[in-house]
Amino acid sequence: MGRSRSEAGQASLLLLGLLAALLAGATVLFALGQAYGAKGMHQRAADLAAVSGAQVMRRHYPRLFEPAFFGDGVPNPRHLSTDTYLSLARVAALRGASRNGVRADQVRVGFPDAGFAPTKISVAVRGDADVRVATGDRPRRIEVRAHATAELIPGADPEGGMPDHGSGGGYHGPLAYRQGKPTRSLFSAS
Repeated sequence: MGRSRSEAGQASLLLLGLLAALLAGATVLFALGQAYGAKGMHQRAADLAAVSGAQVMRRHYPRLFEPAFFGDGVPNPRHLSTDTYLSLARVAALRGASRNGVRADQVRVGFPDAGFAPTKISVAVRGDADVRVATGDRPRRIEVRAHATAELIPGADPEGGMPDHGSGGGYHGPLAYRQGKPTRSLFSAS
């Protein structure tokens, strides 16, 4: 028993419809891929900016606790104010975002636990991305947002760093360490 021509024509139309649906699906997936790629780029920039700021905060954190002046009224060059500490972290975060393709005007840096000695830095990135839905269409602009927070753990210095100068106890010269305990350096001027 042979097929009639009308049945063969219906199968061809069904096949063409299936191909059109597959092409439309591929186009939508391509556009979604572009959008996720743009989101990924902005998220990476936010992550790296937050880590850059946290690294600077970790490096300078102990300086917040240095006395502003020595006992004789001389300013302590090791002391760092909270405002300067936050400013250094903010600049590092903005530089980190910039190095990853995000302009400074697209970045917001905040310190969620603001106070005397903040340990968290939060970076929000907002930008635009062009997404092309079809090959003949003009690209459409979509808004992309990303957010990251990094935190330092006070006292957890991976390099095991100890101060190289005494402070706050009457001796302000270089320190030497014997069996992990600070002592006056043998080569101090006093």
